[in-house]
Amino acid sequence: MLSNFEETAPTGKITGTVELSSVLSKDRSVPLADSVCIYAGPNFTDPQGCFVPTPGTCYMGDPPVQSARNNTTGTVHFYKTACLEKPYFDLGPGQHSSNFPFPVSAIRLDP
Repeated sequence: MLSNFEETAPTGKITGTVELSSVLSKDRSVPLADSVCIYAGPNFTDPQGCFVPTPGTCYMGDPPVQSARNNTTGTVHFYKTACLEKPYFDLGPGQHSSNFPFPVSAIRLDP
């Protein structure tokens, strides 16, 4: 379920940038209650792993993300190219989406 699909420039602050592949856990040891799980394919196919995002940090990576589960208590922003650039959309706390409107290359949790 997507919310706030925006073509306008988002607001916010980036406190750092991290390569997504360096934080992904594929062994399910990440506590699901605090994690974002990402998939390179639609319908939760081709799992890339889960990570516990630090609020305000921009997570960049390949391959582009096409579906995700937000298991955090915050809003996660998904960006087509880079954090704080349009277009983007949000997944609220506990939400998931099986098919993004575009492949995502950057992810940020609200600080």
